[in-house]
Amino acid sequence: MESVNKYQWWAGSNEEFFTVGPCDSREEIIAEAEDAGLDDGFYIIEAKKEPLMLSRFADFDTLLERADERAEEHQDEDGTPIFEVSAEQYVDLEERLKAACDEWQKLHGITFLPWCFTHSRNQEYIEGKQPCEEETSN
Repeated sequence: MESVNKYQWWAGSNEEFFTVGPCDSREEIIAEAEDAGLDDGFYIIEAKKEPLMLSRFADFDTLLERADERAEEHQDEDGTPIFEVSAEQYVDLEERLKAACDEWQKLHGITFLPWCFTHSRNQEYIEGKQPCEEETSN
């Protein structure tokens, strides 16, 4: 299993999809890529996947708006919002909800890993092995 939040080496036939790996060293990933049949040349990259916090992606911006939409039957006839708060109160609510999400995620040991890398470095192209003269002169 790949390690979380640790730089490791990956290889792929193009600059977008790295399907071979992870490996702990550059030399190891080159050997694995060649064993995987990427003899025509391939890209390598040192990258990691950092766990994501749900609070970073939760939609708190429309929370009160959506609550008002759902409480429509409790509004007066002109549709005046019920859940109106000051800007400072809204910022406080958002911060508290984010903190609650983070606490919940940590309490349950939930790790959300993205499909793609969150950080990368040391990308390079490795030239493919040139066929031997004997192989090409048949």
